[in-house]
Amino acid sequence: MSHLRILLVFFSWTGNTKAVAEEIKRNISNNNKVDTSEIQPKKTRRYITWLLLSLLPGSQVKIKPTINDLSNYDLLILGCPKWALSSPPINEYLNSLKRCKRRMSAVFITFGGYDEKRYLLKLENSLEKKGLQIIDRLAIRRSAVKKGEYLKEIKSFCLNIERITNQKRLNQVQ
Repeated sequence: MSHLRILLVFFSWTGNTKAVAEEIKRNISNNNKVDTSEIQPKKTRRYITWLLLSLLPGSQVKIKPTINDLSNYDLLILGCPKWALSSPPINEYLNSLKRCKRRMSAVFITFGGYDEKRYLLKLENSLEKKGLQIIDRLAIRRSAVKKGEYLKEIKSFCLNIERITNQKRLNQVQ
């Protein structure tokens, strides 16, 4: 079976989401080709500004150019921190996505509070509206990242992605 072409895109304000993204890449890149792209806002903002912006559903901020054309990829893995109601850099990235139809996607978030399931569902719905098929999801507590207690979850997430994508590709061949 040929390797997957994976685009791993994430936004990380404190470094927790970046740590998870790097671990995902370590676990999934042995059998696949993985390109990584970190979403970076064009303007630096203080925490309170991010918090206020995240209270506005659908709010966006300008981001530096990042890979947004999925035509060369089989799978998009998208990661972000869970803020109040939305992540403005992620919203901007989602609006910029191109050539998503019939592509697979997996999402992951890092969080410290509550309501992570609804946040994940909202993120998944945004990807599905772009034509992506969600195959897996992962929510990692900020405290687990700080203590390094998330590695088993990452390994399971990556193995599950590979299992599902291999099965889908086998079904396409038949």
